[in-house]
Amino acid sequence: MGLDLTIGIVEYPQMNRWLLYNRIMFDRMSFDCIKVLNTHPLPIDKLVDWYTDEGIKRIRTNAYGEELTVINPIEFWRINTDKMSKWNQLLIAFLRQLDIETLIVLYWH
Repeated sequence: MGLDLTIGIVEYPQMNRWLLYNRIMFDRMSFDCIKVLNTHPLPIDKLVDWYTDEGIKRIRTNAYGEELTVINPIEFWRINTDKMSKWNQLLIAFLRQLDIETLIVLYWH
């Protein structure tokens, strides 16, 4: 099963609202390669400001109505990238280089 995944990198985690202007969209991904990640629910006291064609929307759920999740870059080391597109391999290589304290929001759509 393929799903679309856009990630947002949280630059100011101390803020109540996370404005995710640094976003990256993966090529069509197989959910199987992502389900190994240790994700966490979006903290209850946080909201995400997400850019859309209609402007910025404040969200806590993805396009399917499911709660947003967050991960740390270290989790991307658990993914085998051998059979991924070159684009996805490059994105994961980039994410692996981020500081391990960085929070990344997963937005499935």
